[in-house]
Amino acid sequence: MSYDLEARSDDRYSKFLPRKKINDIVRGMPFIIPNGPEGFILECGDSLNMEIDIELAKENGERVEEKAVTASANCIRFAVFSEYIDNLDEAILVAIKIGNAVGWQVYDLQTDELAYAAAPAVRRKWWQIW
Repeated sequence: MSYDLEARSDDRYSKFLPRKKINDIVRGMPFIIPNGPEGFILECGDSLNMEIDIELAKENGERVEEKAVTASANCIRFAVFSEYIDNLDEAILVAIKIGNAVGWQVYDLQTDELAYAAAPAVRRKWWQIW
């Protein structure tokens, strides 16, 4: 079981980008390693693991099954597996950062609404009172 997110330009998956451009953006993020020809893994030790798949989708959102990797893609799908759900906000922030970098919105697939994450808590020095 996983918590799923998706970056896309709109509800019709109408904007395509070169896969190389998306790959370069994702590869440039910290803690991300390749996972086969179409995807990546965000791996932060034992605390966070998220699968990132760069895909070609039909207008209804179904994945286009191709025998070879396509030259362009119109969505990025993210899956946070249940054992890492305690760090979901951090995963959502990474997904949003990737979505912003390619110019797409990130949607929470459980609600089909825009994804958002709680702002990280401000940590103060132990001696500061304010």
